[in-house]
Amino acid sequence: MNILFLSTSDSSGGAAIACLRLVESLHARNVDAKVLVLEKNRKENWIQEVEAGPEKWKSFKKHLVYFAQHRFITATGYQYTGFAFGTPNIWDHPWVREADVICMHWINHGFLGENAIEKLFGLGKPIIWHMHDFWAFTGGCHYPGNCREFQNSCNQCVALNRPFKNRASEQLNRRLKSFQKNRPVLVGASNWLANQARSSALGYYATVEHIPNPLDPYFEPGNKLEARKKLNLSPDKKYILFAAMNVADIRKGFHYLKGALIELEQENIACIIAGKVKSEEFQGLKIEIKTLGASNKERMREAYRAADVFVIPSLEENLPNTVLESLACGTPVAGFEIGGIPEMVKNGLNGQLASSIESKELAKAILETLKISGQPQAVEQCAGSLGAFAPSEVASKYFQLIASRINKA
Repeated sequence: MNILFLSTSDSSGGAAIACLRLVESLHARNVDAKVLVLEKNRKENWIQEVEAGPEKWKSFKKHLVYFAQHRFITATGYQYTGFAFGTPNIWDHPWVREADVICMHWINHGFLGENAIEKLFGLGKPIIWHMHDFWAFTGGCHYPGNCREFQNSCNQCVALNRPFKNRASEQLNRRLKSFQKNRPVLVGASNWLANQARSSALGYYATVEHIPNPLDPYFEPGNKLEARKKLNLSPDKKYILFAAMNVADIRKGFHYLKGALIELEQENIACIIAGKVKSEEFQGLKIEIKTLGASNKERMREAYRAADVFVIPSLEENLPNTVLESLACGTPVAGFEIGGIPEMVKNGLNGQLASSIESKELAKAILETLKISGQPQAVEQCAGSLGAFAPSEVASKYFQLIASRINKA
């Protein structure tokens, strides 16, 4: 059985990390799986770059696509990918030709454009598309906000500037033809995203399943005081942790967290921020802010262990790795009841979700979660709530799905 995964990167971004965790979970079951990427940073020989050539050129191409989309085409506050040129002739790559099934993950930022997707679907091989956002079943937006045009035709797309309004419907129509030719399996890492796919215009021409992303066993409980010592944190304060690749991303909801921190100024609370952040983002706050910058896996594990609460004020999310990682380290989670987050966070057990999307309600949720973290059984409650995300459990479901698709081919 030759299983091939496609991902833009093997290490950059939550989707890439989730993809590689899944492949490693399959390897632990002695299932052979390879990964084809645009950008390779890891050393394993079962990962291969699809395109040879200078790294600087690939990076330039990726950033050129991203800049052009966001500077000229995409409306403020949206992320859109459409008609981006992809890696040439991926369908002729030996690993693609040898594959019994192709499992697509996040393939944007200059990796696979619509032409390449059409060619891959045209090969007649079983396609499984593991969704990390809405892009697989929309006309190009990754998160549509309140728009539901993906259920119809994506006409006059709100994510696009006026001269380009028709691009979304054109791309959706092209994708529709691919789905009609080779009806894929769309896998939602959350039930929420799977249900969104089922309601889409493309969902009629696909089988939609739900299989969560697996947890990385590296994230596990540890000594809180030792973690704080490593990060130069006070042993006595209550720390809440916020993490995002880019804090300025509106979808990550930092402005709501900022409002909540103002509400909590009288409490003995400090905030840890992991990710790209500028000092002006938290100007005016009286609460102590500790910035970690872009943090590697080891540093993030220490941050989860050091924190009393992990807070995720995102406005749109699928199944964020950060929530799984925090709970695995024994740290409860506060946030908003959106996307797939309620599938991980259970009120009163391993965290608290705000009753509405407001800073005051988020502040209340943080205080309630602090009560949970102060309980003797908190670590066990958090780490013990993730049985459905165990690598062996996820790998078993995925293998069954892959085998069933190959048998039907």
